[in-house]
Amino acid sequence: MSQAHPSVSILMDSKGNVYYSDLKQVWKITPAGTKTIAVPNVHSHELFIDSNDNLYGEHLWSDGDASNSWGHFTWRLNATGQFEKLIPNTRGFLTNYSFNRDQLGRMYWAGAPGPCQKIMRRNADGSISTLGNLCMKKIRWMTVSPEGTVYFIDDQDLKKMDVNGQISMISPNIPELSLSSNRDDHYISGLSLDRDQTVFVADFSSRKVRKYKGNKKSIVAETRAPWSPAGTLLAPNGDFWILEYSNTNEVRVEKITASGQRIIF
Repeated sequence: MSQAHPSVSILMDSKGNVYYSDLKQVWKITPAGTKTIAVPNVHSHELFIDSNDNLYGEHLWSDGDASNSWGHFTWRLNATGQFEKLIPNTRGFLTNYSFNRDQLGRMYWAGAPGPCQKIMRRNADGSISTLGNLCMKKIRWMTVSPEGTVYFIDDQDLKKMDVNGQISMISPNIPELSLSSNRDDHYISGLSLDRDQTVFVADFSSRKVRKYKGNKKSIVAETRAPWSPAGTLLAPNGDFWILEYSNTNEVRVEKITASGQRIIF
């Protein structure tokens, strides 16, 4: 079986509920460990939770015929459980919109592929800015700090763009490529930040979660075959959550408690 394009978001709201997608629906795990479907029948790769605990995502579908045509809508599940579409059913792929957002609600995404790819930002007034003092090769996943610092994967490198648009290298050539059957766009998966802007990288290729803080790097967790990390979350209480995919496209979540206990959902 070929490896699916994984979802990469695992998020926690202010009440301690955890949300993630298995590309068929969005799941919710309560602080008590109860697992329920929060949003059914959505194919969502990335999620976002705002400061009011509203959950956002996209549903993407293929018509499944020779035309290779696609469609999408975006959705919001508000804190009281009401579901609504924000962008209605639309042909093609989602453009000029993102689930990587700062505290001002500005959205960040990878610009069109090319010899000088840039990071794009949709501002509060709807205008779009082109950011970055350097040309990128192939921007993949990214995450954004509250004030607008962008951490992103460019090809296989981890880079940072500060609020002034200055880009710097954090770590080149991250993957160990130990799972050589994966396509290169699956070597590195989701990124996440803690409150101190420590960066966690899901290294799908080697089944490791990597941590970058300043000029120091370490491995904070490893997943067991056939599971690989796709997304990560450090909870305020010190629990570390990992969204995991198998080589047969099954999905699960693992919680590593602050005391080291590993719990599977």
